Amino acid sequence: MEFTEEQEALVVNSWDVLKNNSADLGLKIFSAAPAATALFSYLKDSKVPLDQNPKLKTHATIVFVMIGESAIQLRKTGKAMDESDLKHLGGKEGTVGDNKRRSSNIIMAFTAEQESLVVNSWNVLKNNSADHGLKFFLKIFSAAPEAKPLFSYLRDTSVPLEQNPKLKTHANLVFVMIAESAIQLRKAGKVTVGESNLKHLGVVHLKLGIQDAHFAVAKSALLETIKEGVGEQWSAALSDAWGVAYDQLVAAIKAEMK
Repeated sequence: MEFTEEQEALVVNSWDVLKNNSADLGLKIFSAAPAATALFSYLKDSKVPLDQNPKLKTHATIVFVMIGESAIQLRKTGKAMDESDLKHLGGKEGTVGDNKRRSSNIIMAFTAEQESLVVNSWNVLKNNSADHGLKFFLKIFSAAPEAKPLFSYLRDTSVPLEQNPKLKTHANLVFVMIAESAIQLRKAGKVTVGESNLKHLGVVHLKLGIQDAHFAVAKSALLETIKEGVGEQWSAALSDAWGVAYDQLVAAIKAEMK
């Protein structure tokens, strides 16, 4: 069935309204189908109210964001998320599972216009990259709290996230890496990264059990951070440009997750 340009616009516009409340909206499925709670081991024999269960909140947010991002990309990529990606959500938490059977990634052209949009917006963001990078990670942790323990320096610490010096440094490095990769994408004709090579990134992400749904949460957090950072410069075209660049970086990292 064809997914039209009009349908794409409707989905994008509605997602702009929904995504900031994705955690609450993701929980609503159990209102329509209470029996579905039995499908989740951490909900069985639990006395914690559903709307207060941290694991459920995290899982619901990831699934809701994944569906939203999949719908937004449907017309551009010509397909929805691969079936194996969806299976990750039903697998054991913290495992890679079918991620080892990755589908082939669609390499999309990065146009001169998209390159220009990314470069111009990065000129606005780069002088304050540390703050933007931290906001990016705080948005990730807000949507997926279980991601915090993946960072050893965030375990068993009473230091607030926004004041943690190691997180600030790491967040800035990641934010700049994503941007530099996007800027060089058209010129290099491939994804390039700075000090960290793709093989290393692939090994690290595989070891941590990072799945496609986690990449989707990070993408949503990244675009929201950029939107807030560039203000009136934000547009659908700019969102699309950064989204394409991010998708290609993720595809390159996933290719090394083996």
